[in-house]
Amino acid sequence: MNIDFGYVKKYISDRGFGFVTHTFLSGRQSEAFFHIKNVKKTRADLVDKLVNMKSTDLIWFWYDTEITNKGEQVNNILKSNTIHDLDIDNLPTIIDKVEVIWTDVSSNIPAWLQEVTVDLLGIGKAEEFSLKRNALKEEARKIEKKRQKKEKKVEKKIQKKNRKIEKKERKRLKKKTLQKDIEEKEFENLVAEMKDLGITKSKHVSQYIMRNKLGYKYKNISGVVKMEQDGTVWDFKGGFPSTIYARLCRELGLGNQGTRTKVLSFKAFKDL
Repeated sequence: MNIDFGYVKKYISDRGFGFVTHTFLSGRQSEAFFHIKNVKKTRADLVDKLVNMKSTDLIWFWYDTEITNKGEQVNNILKSNTIHDLDIDNLPTIIDKVEVIWTDVSSNIPAWLQEVTVDLLGIGKAEEFSLKRNALKEEARKIEKKRQKKEKKVEKKIQKKNRKIEKKERKRLKKKTLQKDIEEKEFENLVAEMKDLGITKSKHVSQYIMRNKLGYKYKNISGVVKMEQDGTVWDFKGGFPSTIYARLCRELGLGNQGTRTKVLSFKAFKDL
């Protein structure tokens, strides 16, 4: 004899039939057909509940089924207090599934579980499963607490590292801003110095820079310029990069007279 337990999924009062879910039997439809006449035979106490059933009500019972040409139908509705006396073929399967539900602490236990366990195994086994579940929940709680503590520790470490990086970045940006201010101030002073000379040609700018070693005076905007002319390459220490030189000429109102000398690269003194 194969039995199952389920709750009423739907009941049509004026037609006297409904559908009950499967809980332990597998390989069948999700629900089985039942008729009120079978309820009246063994579970008259359920008749009024079914007749007045609301959508939020939970009505459940044990039953066995038969396969008819219309599908699976409830053959007998069983009394709870007779379950442990029946010769049930699928009893080991049911007990295994009941224990799995009890020990699955990640999910809430269904409302019928206590009743089903008592029906199958007695109150003592139901209490044993309940104690085991509580122990598993406590163990899971400790594991989760440990995990959260570890996660929090890692998070604090990451936050500390990020704060350190942010502090370093703020310091770098501040230093960069200060450096820019210094460079701009030096450039303004360089322009002021050159304007007083009355220079009219860009080549005279270069000559004055080299002769007076202005690169060492304005060392935040100068450096080592690698230059080339007619195949000859040399390093000009104390030179200005092309951007500074071009900007200086614009400030002085000088055009580019053209030269065979080319700037290959530049390294600022501050980076050496």
